[in-house]
Amino acid sequence: MSADAFVRLARRQVERAFEGLPDDVTELPLIGGAPFCHLARPEQKQVVVAALVATRWAETELPPWMLPLLLKPEDCVAMFQRSASG
Repeated sequence: MSADAFVRLARRQVERAFEGLPDDVTELPLIGGAPFCHLARPEQKQVVVAALVATRWAETELPPWMLPLLLKPEDCVAMFQRSASG
């Protein structure tokens, strides 16, 4: 799938994910996390699309040992806890 086709797919997926959500979300759909919840809805959608595109890029361009690309704060914490205990 081309990069442009993936961006279009991500935008459609984000539109569906945001349908019916209240304006005062505390976690963004698909990627989680609260740091961008203060943004207006169009900007929230742009953040989620960018995160999905970055994840796709990472899966195709980064070496396997650098994956997965962590987007949620709880995923980062879990990774650091695993590395500290092992």
